[in-house]
Amino acid sequence: MTNEKANCILVCAILLLRLTKSQTTQYGVARSIPLSDKGISGTPFIVSTGVSRLKCMEGCRRHNCTSFNFGENRCELHATFVCEGSEGLEARPGFRYYDVEVGDMIPMADTFRNHENCLTIGHCSPKCYFPTTTTTTIPEITTAVATTSTTSTTLSPSTTTTTTTAPTTSGMTALGPPGPGDVTYICLVNADCTASNSDCRNGVVCECVAGYSYHADTKSCVTSCPNGYGTTFTGTTGFYVFGKDLGVYNYYNLPAFNVPSCQQQCIDTVDCVSMEYDDSILDCYMSAVTKIGNEGSWSSDPFFTYWQRNCA
Repeated sequence: MTNEKANCILVCAILLLRLTKSQTTQYGVARSIPLSDKGISGTPFIVSTGVSRLKCMEGCRRHNCTSFNFGENRCELHATFVCEGSEGLEARPGFRYYDVEVGDMIPMADTFRNHENCLTIGHCSPKCYFPTTTTTTIPEITTAVATTSTTSTTLSPSTTTTTTTAPTTSGMTALGPPGPGDVTYICLVNADCTASNSDCRNGVVCECVAGYSYHADTKSCVTSCPNGYGTTFTGTTGFYVFGKDLGVYNYYNLPAFNVPSCQQQCIDTVDCVSMEYDDSILDCYMSAVTKIGNEGSWSSDPFFTYWQRNCA
């Protein structure tokens, strides 16, 4: 297990997209929402069948997509995203929806993954909460080309620069508790977060620091949960607890090797209070400990995210 962590210098960028626009190279991050059997509605500008998820992401990179659906070896690239315009999620058995973040949105890619709107209606992208100015490819479909293994739609894209505004709260849960400074409330700097053992993650939202779980009843960050642990997690990117694992899971023993399935495995594992996900090799690690009391094992790695369970 520890050797596998040491080998995470292998870069398998399945969730990292290199987006090329004109003569510049821009890096992006794709994240599936924690809702299965869902996809964005509307008409995709490219559809490919008989492809892998990695090929789908490569297609997104080449064509500068804003989001995509993937399932059953079918890839659907979109020039819009959930929260923008009239498009929303629809039932798509066997599919998952992926937000693609670029530029200033990359550091905030995971910020809202524990927010109720993300967990219930798929509003996980930071673009759902903050206005952005982006260059969007709006394709005009021209021909369809079919082969024995792959069906693709070719297009002649036109480009337009648009400014999106943060959506209204109609039909959405208000962001966090009503009091400024509380955990899960919006912030700009750490001083905005008045709850003990919390900080301002990515200059966006107050969250408990690593080693502490959020206790909603008291709006506090605690080291132990009086009524046990719940089903939500708080993530800290770039770190993990070395050598304290209950088990290792990947595509050999998990039906879907992604963050939501890894978190569900932790929920289902006795004594699991935290887990770590390795974006480079897509492994997840269950743990019965947190950072508190294991500071000597607290290690940094840009491909890891440490996820600690919040209180029930």
